[in-house]
Amino acid sequence: MNSGGKRTLLSVVAAAHNEAANIAAMHEGIIQAVTDLDVDLELIFIDDGSSDATAKIVEDLAARDGRVRLVALTRNFGHQAAVYAGLSASNGQAIIVLDCDLQHPPALIPKMVDAWRMGYSVVQMVRDRTPATGSMKQATSRAFYRLINLISDTQILEGAADFRLLD
Repeated sequence: MNSGGKRTLLSVVAAAHNEAANIAAMHEGIIQAVTDLDVDLELIFIDDGSSDATAKIVEDLAARDGRVRLVALTRNFGHQAAVYAGLSASNGQAIIVLDCDLQHPPALIPKMVDAWRMGYSVVQMVRDRTPATGSMKQATSRAFYRLINLISDTQILEGAADFRLLD
């Protein structure tokens, strides 16, 4: 939270694998989302070994916007490794993790920051069910959450996503 009159640094970590087509829209969405927040922003794109122009597009974006940084992994290590790399590179008092495929709406960032400012250390986003999701996808998703909750001491809310804010 805000201490000593300094502005809060908000880190946004966006994991990307072959997301060249989404980088500009993700950047724009995040910038719009934080415009009215009283925060400084660092936006860290993690290129998880993409074979497209993801890294080049982020480098060009970083040259134009000093808030943008690129962490380029040497190969595809997988989503969770990319998220970990982003968390490790972050300097913010709060860190928001989202995927670069535009399935996690940056427009929700102000609500997440509001919850954090109310004292929540973790703000977890949960997917709404959509009619467009097929019945097979819904069934396998429900089965996954039931299984993981049977074998784990930590219960996971159905529809929980990697879209979260961490203090």
